[in-house]
This record gives sequence, C-alpha cells and structure tokens, in this order.
Amino acid sequence: MSVIDIAEKWIDRPYLINGKKIEQELLVISSSFIQEIMKDLGKNISNSIEQQIKEGKEVKKEEVILGDCIYFGNGEGIKCVGLYIGNNKMIYPSLYKVIEQNFDYHNIKTIRRFLEKYKSGQHILNIRTAMKYNDKSCKFLLGDFNGNKIMDLFCIKNGDKTNIHILNGKDNFQSFLLQVESALHKYDNEFEFKIGNYENGKPDIYCIKKNNTGSKTTEIHILNGKDNYQSFLYQTTTALPETNDDWTFEVGEYNNNGKFNIYCIHKYNTKSKYIEIQILDGNNNYQSFLEPKIIKTSLPETKDNIEFLLRDYNKDGNLDLYCINKNGENNSTEVNILSGASNFKEFLFKDNLILNKTDDNYQFCAGIYGGYECLFEIKKNEILEIHISVI
Repeated sequence: MSVIDIAEKWIDRPYLINGKKIEQELLVISSSFIQEIMKDLGKNISNSIEQQIKEGKEVKKEEVILGDCIYFGNGEGIKCVGLYIGNNKMIYPSLYKVIEQNFDYHNIKTIRRFLEKYKSGQHILNIRTAMKYNDKSCKFLLGDFNGNKIMDLFCIKNGDKTNIHILNGKDNFQSFLLQVESALHKYDNEFEFKIGNYENGKPDIYCIKKNNTGSKTTEIHILNGKDNYQSFLYQTTTALPETNDDWTFEVGEYNNNGKFNIYCIHKYNTKSKYIEIQILDGNNNYQSFLEPKIIKTSLPETKDNIEFLLRDYNKDGNLDLYCINKNGENNSTEVNILSGASNFKEFLFKDNLILNKTDDNYQFCAGIYGGYECLFEIKKNEILEIHISVI
C-alpha cells in the first residue's frame, strides 16, 4: 500500500493501542503512532522520539517528500510527530483522534526520513475529482492558480463561450477554485491550450489557433490570469504558417531567456523524417524563431498517438521534452524524456516507465506531488479520475 492509502486509513480515527483508547502525553501517543505507520509501510523503527531522531535521515524542509516524519512543538522541545502526505499537509494524532493539518502551521524542529524513495513507475494515488465529464472537447492543464506551490487542474470546456473550471490541488481536486466563462468564444479542434506566464505572475492561458485564421498564420491569444480570464493580455499572428494535426505546441522558457516561448513540435511530414521543434521567440512577440531555427530530435517522426509535455526533469535549468506514446509496444503506454540541454538529442529517460494502454479517453499532465515529479493520468470517466505515478 502507498503512503496515501495508509494515511487515509488513519484520518479521523480515534487513536488506539491494543484496541483501547489511550489518554497519555501527546508525545508518547504520536511516537507510537509513527511507529505503527512505519510498520504498516514495512519499516520497523523505535517507539521513542529520541531513538527515532537518531535512526532517521535528516531532511531539509524544502526537500520533504511523502512519508517523511515531521517533528514539531512549541518552545524548545519536541511535542508531537506527524506523517507528511503531500500538498503541505501531514497527519498526526491529537489527544482524541488522528487529524490532517497544514504542516506550515507548526514550529518544525526536525524532519526525518525512514522510508526508501519511491521508484519510477510507482503509483501514489487514485482520485475521483469533483468534476463531471460530459464534453469530449474538454482539455486539461496543470498549473498553480493561487500561488501556494500546489498544482491545480485547469479544465477547459465549451459552452456559449470557452469556460474555465479550476480544481483545487490542495484538497486533491475535491472542490473548485474558479468556474467562469472566459473572454474566448466557443472553441473547436483548431485550438490548443497551454499554461504560461506572459507578464503578471498569474498563470495565463495561451490559446493557440492552428488554422482557419484570418492571417493565414498560427495565431496566439493569451487569456489574462490576473482578471480570471475575462480579457486578453495579447493577441498576435506568428512567424509560423497555419498548422494541422501534424503539429502540436508547448509553452516554456528556452536557455533561460526570461520569456515564455512557444515550442512548435512537428510530429510528422518533416524533412528530416525525425520529430522537429521550432521555438517562437517570446521576446519578439512570436514574430521570429530562436536559433537553431529547426531542432531535429532523436525521435523518428510518427503518427502514433503521442502527447508532449515540457518539464525540467533533472533540475538542470533546461526544459526537457516528455514524450508519452499511447500506442506503445505490447499494448502499453511508454514514457520517454529527451534532454533539453542536448537540444533533445539525448534521452534522460527511455522506456523506463511503462503504463497500461491508454487512448483518447486519457490525457496526461506532469507536475510535483508529495515532493516527487509525477505523471498525472487523467481518465475521462463520467466523474473525472486522476491516477498519479512517480516518473
């Protein structure tokens, strides 16, 4: 069982030892609680705070991950210990029951790690969200809407206009942070949507119109996150002609040039017979391409059902290209990652993460969960589901 599965068993339960409710000092209760949690997770540790601190590996607050133990208290001493469960939250026993709380509320004395880190492909969590799925044109994006460093889920749906629904990552997508009708008219298959930051610090939505444009170019319309997408920050033609299904797009910096650029990914019908990337320069308002103008990747061109994502996988300051092939070998979904530092010539991650077969009823996003770089597998059921695995 995962850390989350174990934690969910404990939340709101009266804390018992040998089946009996206990009334002891919180320090004694919580140290025994952590011992039992670790036992459930396959790790034997001592039941005293003093010994636990000696046994566990010390961890910095900014490096905390699922399953780490957080020791806290007022004044000089440690009064209690909790288990980190992601999204800045931990569970710990009060005098009456196990509760869930934001760990930033407490005076943290030390953080200790007893468990091995999750390995690539390990499952963290399945979630049934608050979102009903009834529109095949719905698009999904991950972004930090309210600046709390937790990934929220943006759901873009058609209505009389384009509607934006944002599920709250802090409560595992059980409530909405925002539900609005945006300034963009009803969209069709000519549009792709991406999250970026054009100028104001809030996540803006880049609406990329691929064809049937008046300018005969691929156009960009940027919805303003600062006013909850009620206006456009910028609308422009680009240096790229109209595009079709052989192209897809991502948004991000390139070589730390300080601006969000448009990565134009040419999947097939390329001159080189490999997947190619051209990057529209954000500093020139997308009127020219960054050098090199055409980047030949090490992936052969393909019409397979592939999704692409941009993330800094190895934290070297360069955005890497996640390639998620839904038509992998042996009826599987394969994940490969090309290194941005090598201009997408070298693999950082090749065929190491293989998921069950997926199709158009699934969409993928990537982001941090519980301190891990994770793949969010979004299943478009009647009630939207999310399956989270470590990359």
